[in-house]
Amino acid sequence: MLDSVLIAREVAESAVKCQMKGFILKLDFRKAYDRVDWNFLDIVLGQKGFDNRWRKWMKGCVSTENYAILVNGCQLETLMASKA
Repeated sequence: MLDSVLIAREVAESAVKCQMKGFILKLDFRKAYDRVDWNFLDIVLGQKGFDNRWRKWMKGCVSTENYAILVNGCQLETLMASKA
């Protein structure tokens, strides 16, 4: 777990140093997944101005067990969500 914090900090520091625009999104599904009303979250995201395309992408992330990570446009190994 500590490794994740260190990696996130390095990524954030690198982005600041290179003056990159963007955001970092950290999700911990094991702690929050069962406590979220996904329909409510979608409504809130819509009211906050998030595009339908982005909202569909997020819904896909929370409704599947497989994730494909892209780094500089290249897909890494597909990840399977763990069931605790």
